[in-house]
Amino acid sequence: MSDAFAPLLVPAAGSPVATGRLAAEIGAGPLLSADRPPLPADLASRTLALVPAWRAEVPEEACRAADGSPAGGEAALACPVSSPARERLAARLEAALGAGFAGVALDQPDAPLLPGLLGAGFCRGCQRAFHQELAREYGDQLEPFDAQGLAREALAHASGALGLEALPFGREFWRFRADSVTRAVAAAARAARDWARSSGRAVHVSARFSSPGAAQAAAARHLDSAIFPVELPDGAGAFRLLRAVMGRRPCAAELPAGTAAEAAWRAACLAATCGVDVLPPDEAAARALAPLRGLARDLALRRGAPGPHQPVTECAVLYSAESDLWSDGRHRAAVAAAVNALAAAPVQAAVVVDPADAPPRAALVLAGAEGLSPHEAHLVKRRVESGGGLLAFGRPVALDHGGRPSPQPFLPEGKPSGVRVGQGTLVEL
Repeated sequence: MSDAFAPLLVPAAGSPVATGRLAAEIGAGPLLSADRPPLPADLASRTLALVPAWRAEVPEEACRAADGSPAGGEAALACPVSSPARERLAARLEAALGAGFAGVALDQPDAPLLPGLLGAGFCRGCQRAFHQELAREYGDQLEPFDAQGLAREALAHASGALGLEALPFGREFWRFRADSVTRAVAAAARAARDWARSSGRAVHVSARFSSPGAAQAAAARHLDSAIFPVELPDGAGAFRLLRAVMGRRPCAAELPAGTAAEAAWRAACLAATCGVDVLPPDEAAARALAPLRGLARDLALRRGAPGPHQPVTECAVLYSAESDLWSDGRHRAAVAAAVNALAAAPVQAAVVVDPADAPPRAALVLAGAEGLSPHEAHLVKRRVESGGGLLAFGRPVALDHGGRPSPQPFLPEGKPSGVRVGQGTLVEL
């Protein structure tokens, strides 16, 4: 692996050796499917093995949708809760590391979330684990129930799209699905590091996610680096959000397939200002982005040079994983839009994942904060009452662990002209 996380994906029909030469030439680290034939030792030692996370090897191990069909359709998904599935994934990771790879990258570890609310999580293993979660919350007197039957009945009586409120224990089920992905990624990362310790080797554990979100942000905490897909940006907001989620650990943004060279260059320049790399969509883009990647690497290696971790911050936009979980991504989009709008003002805005991370003199910004956790709401209220400034795009709402609104709003109704809250000021737009 190169010193900087600069991933370069080897196409399915591409030559690993040719891509290895290109990677060495531009200072990148190849990402290669673990299903490929063995690599030369010198190439494997700087390559990450891309390991499918939840591909069902046999039909019997596939997770199930609410209608009983295999989750994921023809590309059936294994159950992330299943112990055998986790053991098989750990074995694949250990085999890749044993083949001499510098590390592993989980490919789409968040795939069980992609089919939606009713598309996965209804196999026996998932339902057994879900009932155990409910029993911890509601007590052991909770009787087992037919989740598939209740889901089909709720779908039959729904006038439109089925929401969390219509599905029995829908909110608890959605949180369980998200938490199961986080726990599965943590277990896989632990298995890879256990193997590394027993072998006396240093390995790199990464992941290539299929979408951004609250579960992916939580799972990324267990990794050394991560790759997130992004749409073509109209500002740096999406990249600042990724940097906040990953902290000081490396991350890269994967642009949509077929991105034009000029658009890829513009996105890479925006990403570089936030300390985020870009996964090139093709070889031509990889060569074109090489000088920019080299400049970013040189600056990162200069300890005294200004970096993306110590920006001048006038406003701190809060990204709440809880709000992201319950808003179906609206909060995440609002955070990126708020950063772009503030930058156009111009105001120097950073993204933080905890109200306590906001610099003391910076105004805290809540954008589409539809579901702050009670802890986040408490910190926000305490900050503004102590004299801090708070700018809210939309009305902030606090939710409990199950995603239900608190009986009382934690902040008074704001106005564009501002209202006093303790010693601070709340402005709501």
